Amino acid sequence: MAWVLVMVLIQGLGASNKDRLAAERDYSAGTLGHRPQDIVRAVRAYLADANDMRRYYAYANAFLGKPYYSYYVRSAAAWNAEFRSGQPPQKEDGTLVTPSSMQLPYRDYLVEYPPGVFLATLPPALLLPAGDYGDAYCTLFTAEMVLLLSAAIGLCLRLRGQLPERGAERRPDAAALWAACAMSCFGIGAIATHRFDPVIGLLLVAIGLAACSERWLLSGALLGLAVVSKGVPLLVAPVWLMYLYQRAKIVGQQRLRTSIEHSLLGVVVVGLLFTIPVIRWTGLSMFDALRYHADRPLQIESTGAAILGMLQAVYPGTISAVHSFGSMNVVPHGSTLGGVNTLLKQSHWPLTGLGIIAVVVHLAVRMKRAVGRKDLAQLAELALRGQCTVMVLFMVLARMFSPQYLIWILPLGLLLSLRVNRRLTGLLVVICCLTQIVLHTVGSLSPWASALLLLRNGLLLGWSVWLLRAPLR
Repeated sequence: MAWVLVMVLIQGLGASNKDRLAAERDYSAGTLGHRPQDIVRAVRAYLADANDMRRYYAYANAFLGKPYYSYYVRSAAAWNAEFRSGQPPQKEDGTLVTPSSMQLPYRDYLVEYPPGVFLATLPPALLLPAGDYGDAYCTLFTAEMVLLLSAAIGLCLRLRGQLPERGAERRPDAAALWAACAMSCFGIGAIATHRFDPVIGLLLVAIGLAACSERWLLSGALLGLAVVSKGVPLLVAPVWLMYLYQRAKIVGQQRLRTSIEHSLLGVVVVGLLFTIPVIRWTGLSMFDALRYHADRPLQIESTGAAILGMLQAVYPGTISAVHSFGSMNVVPHGSTLGGVNTLLKQSHWPLTGLGIIAVVVHLAVRMKRAVGRKDLAQLAELALRGQCTVMVLFMVLARMFSPQYLIWILPLGLLLSLRVNRRLTGLLVVICCLTQIVLHTVGSLSPWASALLLLRNGLLLGWSVWLLRAPLR
């Protein structure tokens, strides 16, 4: 409860939207000085980071038929036209539009997320009356994400009972896990709870706990819910299939068929519960979101962008930063690095696929030894390690690497790291703190800033490999 209270207070210290915009204008005009009140204004404006939350608020209100911010509720064609124009993003929310009826996502306006996102974004909007209550929505949404992140840590503590007993000196206590999560969230910054990514972090822990507890239908349903909320968690399915296959060698092949059938049933039922209504109401317009992401350039914190930035030491001025697709991205300036940029954009899925295959093969070898010892707990820990590694592979190799992605692996990754040693735990905390530094330096596109970004991404990949290969005593 103390952790929740402190998180809500720190994460909710941001300024109102009006004060944030005023502070940004004063900063741009050079009138924001170093007086104590100016420093407080600057810190609160930084902690606000409310653009995505106000986008959620607009999406939710449009769906509920309430007044919404017009800037965010637009068609895919309108967004693409803005991106092609090269104009900087609008800082204001646009006019407050009162619709005559509810607006359907994907059909009436583009939503770049799968439909499960509304499970997280609708509840705060339902608590507010019609009107302009964006600041109140941000406060409620932040509190919701803090609670979900706390629930993920609580499930991690329950998950300890399903893993190998390592003795009092090796088993992480609750205080260590809460403290490590607090330091990591402080390192990541306000963005840790100002996006809906704690939902994915909670679901990934819940999937592991359900699978280790032999609740196959529930584990499948949770995986389906994670996929319809973000899409990326689908990549962990091969890890859990390998876990079920190896587990059947201990408990019997008949249990393999039952577990797979129940898990698939859970995934399919949840998937159909979301996709059938969306397709029925909006047709195939939902796939505009897939085309939207397929057109994305390299996001400025991706490994591909770091490589392009490093090349600036040899080819200065050949890339530029543009704001499009809701993020800051890197695009080639001229034809010098055009081929390299295309190669980096097109290689992320093949490399991710090869990485997942390597992880599954490694798990197969190590799980075979656990099967020889008939140790179900070791199988479970290996599967959880593999799940974290797969998510890291996506982050490091994809076109996008937003800092909030670290929340996907934070509670579970810290639990597993504490079970190995405190050096591995400290490495993950350092990576989170580096993320805050990278966020405020990489925009310069200088070689040294790109080198720091490449270091952060390399350390994260190294952390996942260390975790995957660490011995099971």
